[in-house]
Amino acid sequence: MVHNESVISAIGGVIIFCWFFETVITSNQAQYCPCPRCGKQFSSKWWYRKGMVFARRCVHCGSPKYANSDTEQS
Repeated sequence: MVHNESVISAIGGVIIFCWFFETVITSNQAQYCPCPRCGKQFSSKWWYRKGMVFARRCVHCGSPKYANSDTEQS
């Protein structure tokens, strides 16, 4: 019985580790997504990092968040 509990505990630990690692990778990829208009990094320059969650416009071309690539800038 004790052996089964340790195996289940080990499997649970591996699943939690993989879930955490995948969350880190996905968050990193979302942070560096390109702007659909200019193709540069949407939310940061080398000197300015606001983060994808807080950025309302592309820091390079000013395209609004969630805009299509053909949306004109106002």
